[in-house]
Amino acid sequence: MSSLTVASRQSSSSPEPSAWNVPYHRNIHFTGRHDELADLRKSLVSNDPARRVQVICGLGGVGKTQLALEYVYRNKDQYKIIWWINADEPATLALGYAKLATQIGMKVPEGTSLDDIRHALRRKLNERDDWLLVFDNVAGVDDIKNY
Repeated sequence: MSSLTVASRQSSSSPEPSAWNVPYHRNIHFTGRHDELADLRKSLVSNDPARRVQVICGLGGVGKTQLALEYVYRNKDQYKIIWWINADEPATLALGYAKLATQIGMKVPEGTSLDDIRHALRRKLNERDDWLLVFDNVAGVDDIKNY
């Protein structure tokens, strides 16, 4: 069983996202799942911080990635930052997260550790309310709790 985690902070609409790295095109054949999309939206815009992190889990091939992808495309005008992170390997996860720091204009001195970048980026994101992160292929919640 694998999972996909979506986390956001969002309060107002934006034009186009200024940081975007969604690796897939929208699935023009996506249908149904209206209730799941509505529940996801309701949770991600909640005032309750605990609800703004959602885990979509299930067996491979049930459509977790497609559900998150459809949510992203339907709501992309609500976020300035939409960042898709492949989380199947710790190194890939850390590097994908660190790339977001430079994408949003954070100055990262050469030689800065990925842990230091992670801490600084978390602080920066906590100052904002216009981001959506998608952690794809997460083996377990413990793998991303520090992100």
